[in-house]
Amino acid sequence: MIGISVTTAALVILLSAFNGIESMIEKLYSEFDTDIVIRYKHGKTFDEKQLDFYKLKKVSGVFQVSRAVEEIVVLKKEKKWVNARIIGVDSSYLSIANVSNHMVDGEPYIQLQNVPMGIIG
Repeated sequence: MIGISVTTAALVILLSAFNGIESMIEKLYSEFDTDIVIRYKHGKTFDEKQLDFYKLKKVSGVFQVSRAVEEIVVLKKEKKWVNARIIGVDSSYLSIANVSNHMVDGEPYIQLQNVPMGIIG
């Protein structure tokens, strides 16, 4: 009976810890992930002129619309290679994702004095 009690208690503690970690990660990254993503069915990209952004903004429940281009890239530093995801976004994404609240240092800019900028994270 003691063995079953200890095992059950350990399982409850372990599941609680995982649930806490899951909640923390969801809180950290939920602002960056969109609720709805529109992708092209038969290819990688599509011409944005195929979408009427004005009509999308008029849909009930849609508060903001942003455009993004996403790609998997390979980065190299010294002798280490690593896969990463690079996302090109428009300036409205900064307010949608609340990027300034997640910055550790500096200010989030997509463009500064007509020079394209990047946010590494």
